[in-house]
Amino acid sequence: MVTDKIENHLIHSSLIENTKILWIAENYRLWKVIRELIPKIPFSARGRMEKSPFFDELSVATQQKITAHKL
Repeated sequence: MVTDKIENHLIHSSLIENTKILWIAENYRLWKVIRELIPKIPFSARGRMEKSPFFDELSVATQQKITAHKL
């Protein structure tokens, strides 16, 4: 299925920054991407993500998942 290929690309091989990938995943309802990508984001990158212009456009639930994994 095409959706599976897109999800795998976004999770494993995309060069797009993580915040933008999460934004894309939310807009296109790619829940697998959100579920698998957040734990893979290094703790050092999570603080930088909060400064990204796309971070404010993420849902509150996704923002909370990112900050919860940051602790």
